[in-house]
Amino acid sequence: MPIQTKPNWQPLSLLPLVALTIDKAAQNSEEQHEAFSEAKDKPHVLDNETISRATKLYKAQLEDMRLYEEQLKRWQMQPLTGDQRGEVDRLLDQLPRIKQLSAAILEMLDEIKENTTNRGLDKSDPASNKGKLTAGEADGPNCPQASNLSE
Repeated sequence: MPIQTKPNWQPLSLLPLVALTIDKAAQNSEEQHEAFSEAKDKPHVLDNETISRATKLYKAQLEDMRLYEEQLKRWQMQPLTGDQRGEVDRLLDQLPRIKQLSAAILEMLDEIKENTTNRGLDKSDPASNKGKLTAGEADGPNCPQASNLSE
């Protein structure tokens, strides 16, 4: 069971850093959504490790957005300048889009992982190794040697 830690709520002085983080998450999510949308048509360009890392990243991002939302709501309850209030409101408006993109990316990744480059390469499945050379076959008499290829 994962260790549950209590969030370390930040002072309002870190609003610019939080804004930068949220803005970057929004920009990156838009870019990655587009990239994974393109990959849906050619999932063979991705491997299982890439899919796994991206899945972990976007699951964590969804959790992070919940924390950012709570942080921003806490700041909303404080006395804010007009600029601070505008920034907090802007960021709160941006979070649903990031969550939506993250969820869509996770859904796409789930679809894509069925057709990645690693699919069917399970060594326990003899059919997936059909047409592939084993270590012994690569050195056999019917295998052209590198020196013969240069002639």
